[in-house]
Amino acid sequence: MYPHLIQFQTRQMHLEAALRLYGEREAAAHDVLAAARSHEPRPGVIARLWRLITGRPIVDPKRAALRRIPLFATLPRQRFDLLVRTADVVDVPAGTEVIREGDRGREFFAIADGQVEISKGGRAVAIENAGDVFGEIALLHGIPRTATVTTTEPSRLFVLTPQGFRSLVAPSFADRLPRAA
Repeated sequence: MYPHLIQFQTRQMHLEAALRLYGEREAAAHDVLAAARSHEPRPGVIARLWRLITGRPIVDPKRAALRRIPLFATLPRQRFDLLVRTADVVDVPAGTEVIREGDRGREFFAIADGQVEISKGGRAVAIENAGDVFGEIALLHGIPRTATVTTTEPSRLFVLTPQGFRSLVAPSFADRLPRAA
């Protein structure tokens, strides 16, 4: 439960054993106890226990923010849980170019908070707000970025790698894309 304290105590026992204040057997026993204590229960177990005791669920801010994005809200539970673990959260100041037209696509983005402007050939073509996503076209089709995306206000973005995007989110785009003839 207190891995840093346990690590400290383990280190202390080894030093004391080295100084011959304790025998090697006590230090080895302490290592086994420390390893057993350092395994914390999985988050799902903690959430179920909390709900059982208090009658209220634990609210995970990251999970709640991801649920507010329509594309993610419809994911099956197993894929959504994996999304929660793999999506990175990035705070981006206003005026930051997140994607540049013509660059290679390396990430997929979802806007948790804030606003971005999408421009093509230097002309603004759209504004995207919280709940919207961008960066999927280059990842889905293996082509360079088709637009430049710049934050217009401080924004919080969820970021997925190409692998995370393909395995978790890309199947959601299957019914939205036109079929090739």
